[in-house]
Amino acid sequence: MIKIIKITILTLFVLSSKWSFGQYTLFSKTGTITYDKTLYLQNMLKKQLYAKSEGMTRQWYDQLKDKLPGSVVQQNILKFDKDQYMFEQVKTEMDEQAKFFLEAHAIKGDGIVHVNLATDEYRRYQSFAGDDLVIKDSTLKIKWKITDEYRDIAGYECRRANGLTQDSLYVIGYYTNEIPISGGPESISGLPGMILGLVVPYDHLSYFATKVEFTNTVKFDLSAFDKKKNKIMKRSEVEGRFRQMLENFLGKEMVGYLIQYFLL
Repeated sequence: MIKIIKITILTLFVLSSKWSFGQYTLFSKTGTITYDKTLYLQNMLKKQLYAKSEGMTRQWYDQLKDKLPGSVVQQNILKFDKDQYMFEQVKTEMDEQAKFFLEAHAIKGDGIVHVNLATDEYRRYQSFAGDDLVIKDSTLKIKWKITDEYRDIAGYECRRANGLTQDSLYVIGYYTNEIPISGGPESISGLPGMILGLVVPYDHLSYFATKVEFTNTVKFDLSAFDKKKNKIMKRSEVEGRFRQMLENFLGKEMVGYLIQYFLL
């Protein structure tokens, strides 16, 4: 009888251990996600920028269109821990023409995003026009409509949701319930799980996770946000400065397009 009890207790312990491990694997709230960010440069140039350009800018595009690669891929890392996440670019080798093209349009994508979901606070550190800029605002509000379409991303079953930002930018997010953090690439969030796939059709831009790693703890280096020389602005203030600096050179319509990239 005692032997039977011991076996039963041992069996329960093993099952309990497996269940606990499964819970940790499926519902961990701490870890790191690696994304491939793809910018479809030729589509961006031909379908958006060229039509919005004129004068010297259009002449430059005419010279550039046969030299610019079709797309480039940058790697990004997202660290998450319960009610916060940080998203930043990993230094990646890039075609020189593509690099110059992105820098000329202020869409390098080398900023650092930190979101505190508990306080609804969004911060983005970004160098811009010689300044260390921190965009500090509330998290981006997106109207999501969840669909019945699913897609496997990095080994996770992800459900599709179609979203519309406050500026009427259409986005497609693929999220997983197995990571119960309402986060995602850049400032795109608000779904009942982590966004592992993000497509922004108008911007010819996509992010797809390639690796997910769960950990007991994760370290956030937020020192960039604490520099004394930082200039802190809201999104609306940054947009005003962006327009003031670039509209005379690039035109109102094109600057409006580039602002969406900069503030994503």
